[in-house]
Formats: sequence, structure tokens, C-alpha cells
Amino acid sequence: MSEKWTVDQMAKFFEVSKQTIYNWSSSKPGFPRGVNVGGGLKYERQDVEAWYDATFAATRKENAARLEQLIKAPTKKKGR
Repeated sequence: MSEKWTVDQMAKFFEVSKQTIYNWSSSKPGFPRGVNVGGGLKYERQDVEAWYDATFAATRKENAARLEQLIKAPTKKKGR
């Protein structure tokens, strides 16, 4: 049986408020869906970690590409 995380655990993992987790649940594409268990939402840990890796790996690739463009861009000389 896989480990399930509460909203509190999710908030700690992402370093955000519980309200942000609730907001992400309804607004972020592909964000893992919580299952109502015992009056509270529970999330499959493996699903959360997979979403995190996929989402932030893409962000890291985009940032690396932007940085590469900035490095290659000609610099402007001041005062001349």
C-alpha cells in the first residue's frame, strides 16, 4: 500500500500554505487529485513526487535555455 499525504504534509513539502494546496488542486493542470478519506483529503505520495519532478524539471530546462540565451546575447557598452 502506498503512502498517502495529508494537506498539511503537502503544504510542508511544497513550502506553501494549505490554502495554496487547495487552490492548486482545482487550478494546476495535472496536479494530483486528493481522495477524501475520513473527512480530509489524502494524496498519493508517488503521484505528488512525480508531478513535482515533471513540473519543476520542465521549469529548470526552460530556465537553463533562457540563461543560455542571455549568455550568448551581445552586451551593451555603457557611455559609448
